[in-house]
Amino acid sequence: MSLPNSPLLIKIAAYLELFRVSNLPTVWMNGVAACLLSGGELFSLKMPLLLIALSMVYCGGMAMNDCLDATADAVTRPDRPIPSGMITPWEGHRAYLALFTGAVFIFQAAGGHATALAGLVLLALVFLYNLTHKLSMLAIIPMGGCRFLIYIIIGAAFSIALPMPLIALAGLQFGYVLLLSLLARREKGAELAGGRLPSFSAASSRQTSLVPAMLAGIPLIDGLALALMLGPLWLLAGIAGGAATAGWQRKIRGD
Repeated sequence: MSLPNSPLLIKIAAYLELFRVSNLPTVWMNGVAACLLSGGELFSLKMPLLLIALSMVYCGGMAMNDCLDATADAVTRPDRPIPSGMITPWEGHRAYLALFTGAVFIFQAAGGHATALAGLVLLALVFLYNLTHKLSMLAIIPMGGCRFLIYIIIGAAFSIALPMPLIALAGLQFGYVLLLSLLARREKGAELAGGRLPSFSAASSRQTSLVPAMLAGIPLIDGLALALMLGPLWLLAGIAGGAATAGWQRKIRGD
């Protein structure tokens, strides 16, 4: 990511990279799909609150991941915000704890105790993934579970009984994220096994990695599902979400 000259803007840009904000359109499109399939009001006050809380959990999870991986990243990804010194480890820890705490309060405000409880389950999966992803391949399961819970949290906030199409789409995205995670691990493993450090510059890694393109595919899956169930115009929303993800990743990498 090319950085601006102002120290304040440099710091802001570093946090945006730490949070991997380029992937947020995938979360937002997941939320839109869940709202529509559960019969919710897309333009109600509850919806933006839920999307803000989910975005905070996502960004916090990414920050936590970088904090816990800082030592390894100093060797394999020295340009990341923490190894490069743009953000201190303390700043990183403070950021994700603040985001997690704020998200729980917003979940409570948006949907009451049940939604807040579901948000805590989501946070538990975030912690489980970040604490185990270096230890076991099975860590991809809680990662997929995090994506699955986006649909459940939004759906449960609008409907007591979750519709089967919503659960089916959540399950499809769960499987897709598992596949994406396996591919990411395989790519990284292949680079390390080849005796060279992975390159994360915009020029080189985007040419060889399929992960950014697959990330952009997450909103497209939602768009296809909504097009089949609610009308073809929703495919445009999925395409827009995928395009936004891909476009933002040209500035801020999301893998």
